[in-house]
Amino acid sequence: MKLKVCGLRDNVDEVEGVDPDFMGFIFYPKSPRFVGEDYLMPKGIRAKKVGVFVNQSIEEVMSLKQKYQLDYLQLHGDESVDYCVELKAVDSKIIKVFAGNKPLNQEVLDSYAEFIDFYLFDTKLDKHGGNGVAFDWTTIDQLRLKKPYILSGGIGLENVGEVSRSVNKPFAIDVNSKFEISPGLKDLEKLKELKTAIQ
Repeated sequence: MKLKVCGLRDNVDEVEGVDPDFMGFIFYPKSPRFVGEDYLMPKGIRAKKVGVFVNQSIEEVMSLKQKYQLDYLQLHGDESVDYCVELKAVDSKIIKVFAGNKPLNQEVLDSYAEFIDFYLFDTKLDKHGGNGVAFDWTTIDQLRLKKPYILSGGIGLENVGEVSRSVNKPFAIDVNSKFEISPGLKDLEKLKELKTAIQ
């Protein structure tokens, strides 16, 4: 199972030493983990770089993708299938977020499948992620997913074992608020424990 660490900003180099597979940077200005207007991203990051966006214009997303050489675009808002089609047409890799704490519609999930690379299931509240709240992960076992998925929402050291035992096992887990000292500053010791636990 792969590891995605999201909401990075203040100790990126140190987190990279934990060897996550994906590193998420939030470009949504209303997030407490927003990287800022002129963020200086460390060079030579080995992990896949994921830019997180919420209902932002295609032009803004593409500009930031190019500026930071993002490997994936994570869409955490109400972005439509057509929005994904437009990004996919310019060779973008897409992670589309769905609210796992609300009823998941198989037809809706299927409509996105051709135009995304991963589903991501999170607990979606008003502040769009990073809230540390879990949902009933077993609901995903009832789905017939056409693409692999990433699981987020309240994953911590105390419950990561439940993820490993799920029937429809995720491609990766995505952690954020339960592994930080303050918004944007990650707890390296906890991340090391997590990395060991999922290997």
